[in-house]
Amino acid sequence: MTEKQPRRKLTLEAITASAAQYRSRSAWKRADCSAYEAARKSGLLDTVCAHMDPVPSSQALSLAEIRASAALYPTRQAWERGHPSAYNAAKQHQLFDVVCGHMPASPRKLPLEALMASAARYQSRGDWKNADPSAYLSAYRRGLLDVVCAHMTSKLRPSGYWTLERCKASAAAYTRRGDWQKAASNAYAHAQKNGWLDLCCAHMSKQQRDRKWTHKAIEASAQRFNSKTSWHREEHGAYSAAKQLGIFEQVTTHMA
Repeated sequence: MTEKQPRRKLTLEAITASAAQYRSRSAWKRADCSAYEAARKSGLLDTVCAHMDPVPSSQALSLAEIRASAALYPTRQAWERGHPSAYNAAKQHQLFDVVCGHMPASPRKLPLEALMASAARYQSRGDWKNADPSAYLSAYRRGLLDVVCAHMTSKLRPSGYWTLERCKASAAAYTRRGDWQKAASNAYAHAQKNGWLDLCCAHMSKQQRDRKWTHKAIEASAQRFNSKTSWHREEHGAYSAAKQLGIFEQVTTHMA
């Protein structure tokens, strides 16, 4: 049996020494993939490849090559660091929506008025974050949380705050369980924990509760979501029906 070789410790010096043996990034990647990947993951490619032949112009990259490059990275930032020519080609030809579907979306750049309108629908930061995470993150990154959340109450409730009456009052503003869960997750969670959901949701649409999930309806539901997690959270009935009918993998091929 061949003795297993010990794994190299890829220090900056070792990576630089490996890169120095090659005239192009592609040749280095083929010959010493582990050193190349270590450089890519550390954001060192431009540093250790400075002596190599210039990366071909982004105009020379085909859509297939750009797509294959994008598939190697989990985020746009990592892609830009690891393969800038492919990233720039995608940017130049407006291909991000085409090749970055597996990457998390960037927070929406919403005007202050839109952030305030979104936040106004919720009574706590946690509920807003759960229901509209991109708007919440946009406000957070721009330092606007205190401004747009001034009307909200603290999530810290005294023990026993969520009584049956308070849960019913919270649920009364909604016509679907899913909408209540998204907008007032704390009240919903307490009702669920105490077995009060049917009591709190008695006024809600029976049609929604008893909905028949056909193959076509499941596909239409799945297309509205970019991840299995968000689909499970926001439309659990369709998610469960897909599992039961054995079409889960078929309808989630586009999801992360």
